[in-house]
Amino acid sequence: MEKLEVKLQRAQKAVQEAERDRGRALEEAAHWRKEASRFAAERDRLGAEMARVQEAYAKLRADWAELEKEVEVYKRSIDALEARLRELEGVAEQKAHLEAELARLRNFKEALPEPFPQEALLRVLVLDYPGLGNRPEERVLALIEGYRALLKGEDHPALRHSNRELLAGESEGMVLLGLERLLLDLASLPLSRWLRTHTFRLEAWLQAGEQPSSPRLREE
Repeated sequence: MEKLEVKLQRAQKAVQEAERDRGRALEEAAHWRKEASRFAAERDRLGAEMARVQEAYAKLRADWAELEKEVEVYKRSIDALEARLRELEGVAEQKAHLEAELARLRNFKEALPEPFPQEALLRVLVLDYPGLGNRPEERVLALIEGYRALLKGEDHPALRHSNRELLAGESEGMVLLGLERLLLDLASLPLSRWLRTHTFRLEAWLQAGEQPSSPRLREE
């Protein structure tokens, strides 16, 4: 009888432990069902967020492609505007150059005696002798060296005081402004004594084979 009671107590205890284990298992199952539900909700939320991100990314790519097209259009417009600006700057430079040449023509015309036809400034070389320097020797040397350069077809600072750039081809003649200033310069320099010296005659003889020539005088 005692053995049966002991067995019954053990069975009852085992049943109680099984009930406790079952209760814990049910609690854990409920917990994991709750966690699973939460994870599923989080998964759905993340999936929806991912879908929104992908949609936003696709929209950004489309917007970026559209912006690239607009940038390309703007670049072409800027290039066209810069080309037009360079063209206008060239026109402005040309206009300024023409205005400067016109001013030079007017200055030459005012300095020339009347009646001197204005169109002759395009055919006849006019040289402003007084503008060649501040001292007599500067002006005389500039006149000589500038004339030599003109005969050789070369450039010289003295020729910047002429209408050489305005001539259409070879000049048909020459006009010297400030002839009396040239004569005064020659009279104020010791050229007459130098021309009579033996050294001058010797140098003139040595350079006899290098004498320049003018196409205008050859024609005569």
